[in-house]
Amino acid sequence: MTEPNAEPSAPSIWLWPRLGPVRGVASLLGGGVALAALVAMLWGAPFWVWIEVGLLALALPLMCLDRVDAHAYVRAVLWGVFAVGAAGAAYRSEVVDLGLLLGTALCLLALGGKGFDAKHGSFTPRVLRRTLLTMMVTGLCVAHLLSLGALIGLSHSPWLTVALAASPALLIAGVLGLSRTRGWGLFAYLGAILLMVATAIAVGQADFSGRFARVGHLPSGRQLVVALWTVAAGLTALVGLPVMTALVFKRRPRE
Repeated sequence: MTEPNAEPSAPSIWLWPRLGPVRGVASLLGGGVALAALVAMLWGAPFWVWIEVGLLALALPLMCLDRVDAHAYVRAVLWGVFAVGAAGAAYRSEVVDLGLLLGTALCLLALGGKGFDAKHGSFTPRVLRRTLLTMMVTGLCVAHLLSLGALIGLSHSPWLTVALAASPALLIAGVLGLSRTRGWGLFAYLGAILLMVATAIAVGQADFSGRFARVGHLPSGRQLVVALWTVAAGLTALVGLPVMTALVFKRRPRE
């Protein structure tokens, strides 16, 4: 209820936030372009790589939902696909790579903060809402990329794939817990960070007898795994630093 002497709020000078229908069409258009570019990029690739196409295809209808967890998944997939496109553009610079970059960038720009203010679902934190949202999106995106990296182990041994997939699986469990504002979700998130560090150290010290061959200009599989898992651990730890600081120093967190 507005007070009698309250001043009317000034209208926003930004036009983009008020273009709801146009932004919805733009997000679907960008997602469709990215999906088509991804299919063209992966044409003829091994069947397990096509999981990436399924993840992106699932994200398109989830854009229309008014749920925080759905939009966290959408952003994570889009950022993961954007990273794949950026890596492809850096090493090949083909049209499909540029289409993947432009499509995901348009989709992310059009979505903006849509869905993150939704009141539906079980995500109802009292403090650090933006930090927890960032942790959820980052965690899912990192798990997405690490799962792709874990598939490198298929050329060596299924057991290696299971070992590499342990940390993204634990990270996904942590994100599920955070989406329900459960304490065990935070501990699973922190445990995944420690497991990523342990995996990077173990792979770096292991002897694979040269079975990780070089692929084009990419570093060897061992170096790629160590670099990816190390960067992922650092990124997830950095994003969760405000929550970890509040726990260690027992201070009331502030947004």
